[in-house]
Amino acid sequence: LSDKKAVTVAVGDGANDISMIQEANVGLGIMGKEGLQAVRSSDFAFPKFHCIARAILVHGHWYYLRASVLVQYFFYKNVVLITPQVFFTFCNGPSPQSLYTSVVYILYNTMFTAAPIIVYSLFEQDFKADTLLLNPHLYYIHRNNSLMSWGYFFRWLINGFWDSTVVYWIPAVTLYNNAVILFDDTPLEMMAFGMTVLHNIMFVVNIKLLLHSRYWSTLFISVLIISQMFFMIFMLIYNFISISSSSESILMVYSNLLMSPSFWFLTLIIIIISVIPDVLFEVFGKTAWHKLFKFPKKIFCYRLKKKTFYKVNRKQS
Repeated sequence: LSDKKAVTVAVGDGANDISMIQEANVGLGIMGKEGLQAVRSSDFAFPKFHCIARAILVHGHWYYLRASVLVQYFFYKNVVLITPQVFFTFCNGPSPQSLYTSVVYILYNTMFTAAPIIVYSLFEQDFKADTLLLNPHLYYIHRNNSLMSWGYFFRWLINGFWDSTVVYWIPAVTLYNNAVILFDDTPLEMMAFGMTVLHNIMFVVNIKLLLHSRYWSTLFISVLIISQMFFMIFMLIYNFISISSSSESILMVYSNLLMSPSFWFLTLIIIIISVIPDVLFEVFGKTAWHKLFKFPKKIFCYRLKKKTFYKVNRKQS
């Protein structure tokens, strides 16, 4: 096993199993008649042996999905935030001017976008618990660390580069051809352009997480809406108290943008274009993706001593 770099799990309920439990990558201890020695040496403890099935098939499946998306979503949303700043450096010459006001870099990860992904990583479910227990072959979906593979990671990065390109260049091209989109027929200046990009970034990253989720609970939807509204309210308040003499001042900038119908129409266009790759993958990509996995075709369920066990028939039907 060491030559194959296999990940092993050991299950034991007595003192004679301690060495095996400690040697394995993951040790599972059962509270047996021989005492709690195995439990104290294990990574996870269970009162009964049949609890292991739910721990692996249900909670193990969910935890892996949640953890993988949690890690890669943080990379994604920061790529979406920072890449427009890189694009901006090619447009503003040698100036060190930032595209966003400084407060954005402080609060983006800590307050603006933190809550939705935390709720996702705590409660996301791609299948119900009963479905996972009755269909053990679903455990094969995430075999070989598929969600943490380089291919899946680069898919998140490419998605981030696509979204950052959309949220930056569509407003840039639009304003280059017609800078007058405000309700009072005044042209946009630089900080207004930065707020336009930031406003669209918040919508895009939240909608992408919503589309990626398979468990649209009331809590999750509420947190997404509250997160978006918190950003808008915070920036609106900051818009009224921003120091006008500062080079990063957004005094009355965001409020003027929110009152412009053209600004909201531009936001709608950006959201639609940004989700095109996700829609295409859902329609065409998953068919090819699932062909990589050969799932068992039949599952036979039988009862033994009032306990339900599952036997997977790997033969093709």
